[in-house]
Amino acid sequence: MVELEHSLNDYIEILIRRKIAVIGPFALIFVLAFLLALLLPPVYQSTARILIEEQEIPSDLVRASVSTFADQRIQSISQRVMTRANLAKVIEKFGLYHEELESQPIEMVIATMREAIHIETISADVMDPNSGRAGQVTIAFTVAFDYRDPETAQKVASEISDLFLNENAGSRAHAAIEAANFLAEEANKLQEEIRVDEENISVFKKNNVNQLPELNHYNFSQLEGLDREMININAQIATLQERKFLLQGEFAQLDPFGGVTTERGERVLSKSAKLNMLRSQYPTLLSRYSADHPSVTRMRREIQVLEAELGQGPSQSVLNQQLHDAQSQLASLQKRYSDQHPQVRKLQRQIRNLKAMPSTSRRSSANAGLAPENPAYIVTRSHLAAVGGELNALNARKKELEVKQTEIRNRLTQAPQVELEYQELLRRYKNKTSRFEEIRSKEMEAKISQKLETERKGERFSLIEPAEYPLLPIKPNRKIILFLGFLLAIVCGVGLAIVLEMLDSSIHDEAAILSVVGVAPLVTVPYLEDDHDTDVRTSTKKMAVVAGTTIFVIGLVVVLAKSG
Repeated sequence: MVELEHSLNDYIEILIRRKIAVIGPFALIFVLAFLLALLLPPVYQSTARILIEEQEIPSDLVRASVSTFADQRIQSISQRVMTRANLAKVIEKFGLYHEELESQPIEMVIATMREAIHIETISADVMDPNSGRAGQVTIAFTVAFDYRDPETAQKVASEISDLFLNENAGSRAHAAIEAANFLAEEANKLQEEIRVDEENISVFKKNNVNQLPELNHYNFSQLEGLDREMININAQIATLQERKFLLQGEFAQLDPFGGVTTERGERVLSKSAKLNMLRSQYPTLLSRYSADHPSVTRMRREIQVLEAELGQGPSQSVLNQQLHDAQSQLASLQKRYSDQHPQVRKLQRQIRNLKAMPSTSRRSSANAGLAPENPAYIVTRSHLAAVGGELNALNARKKELEVKQTEIRNRLTQAPQVELEYQELLRRYKNKTSRFEEIRSKEMEAKISQKLETERKGERFSLIEPAEYPLLPIKPNRKIILFLGFLLAIVCGVGLAIVLEMLDSSIHDEAAILSVVGVAPLVTVPYLEDDHDTDVRTSTKKMAVVAGTTIFVIGLVVVLAKSG
């Protein structure tokens, strides 16, 4: 079996032989493409261009409350504009999609309208003044709407662009107002918290007035002063105690009624001293004389007068001592002498007189009330009193200092904990005060920004190109549909012919016989056409050419008319 090699003539013969298979699909597909291009409704697009303008006042002077990027803000506004409620109002206002509303729910119609709305941003290369680098910045955007009627498309595009402008202005003003209100509310809250903190600090200071950290230096210096004063007082007390001890020794040796020295140096005995002297001499005088002797009587009278003046009797201790001495001497003499011995009798008489003498063991109140007469006694006593007063004053002051030292040491001991609590209160107070000032400053900026937005002096959208009336439809592209339909018809017709030829096993020429039997035929007899066959074939060709040409020309004219 021999492989067949097809030439160009072979393919042409195949197409001629399969002309019905080629013409059928070609005509069907081309007619469908023609009908599609002819019957599809035109869609018009109306576009409005909106410019993003910067704020009139420099941002260095007044900062806007809304600081989002243009692309982000456009997307955010488009979501607000193309809500179900807004689009439903536009559909109702302009009577859109009335045919679709009869057969579809409103949600599907709104989805169709969203697909017909087109938002495209326009960017430009702008030099950043801060970094000095060029970058893409959105400076404008377009709003387009597709619809079957050009006038309606223009009206709807204009309505949507107005919605964008109003929504941008309203959202920016609302954002500025909300920012100002929020900052004012936060400032009021902080102000109330600061007032509470001030009251807490005032109460804390009142309760810890002496332990505050700013008083630590004063407390240390006061404690040092008290320590120095305490050392000085202790030294004074030691000196005064030593002086008091010396004065007490001197005072113990002084008689308040002791003698007084005259100008010539003669000692004048006081009444008390004279009474003591007479009492000491009286027993001796009794030992020599009898009780009735004039000398004894005179001395006894003087003693009685002095005792009466001084309000005291003879000292019991002196009498007891004298009596004891006399009895001792009497006992000693009685061992050597008899009772009739003169010395024995003298001692016995002295003992009887001592026993008979009146005595008292205390000073009477009258004597106690007598003023001392000894100047040395008086001076020493006054010195002792002065020293005692100074000691009492110093001891009292020492106790006061000890109390103050203990109090100040307690303050200094408690000061670290008080300082921690105080610093924590101050830190919170300062943080809130700083935050309050910062928020107040931002509130003022927000109010200025609010005025900037309400007066339309901030960044804004400006309509630079209103929605135009579309003169030509944007779709369908009838020329492209016809051209693609023509190509598809040719491909389908030729393809069907090739498939049929591949499936056909009949023999049509000498090459096919050679490939089957391996031997070329001796002779071939061609089909002989008569005049009738020739006329029919010629007429068919002419009619097919005329019909095809007519359909093509008519379709082309219609498409051009629809497009133009």
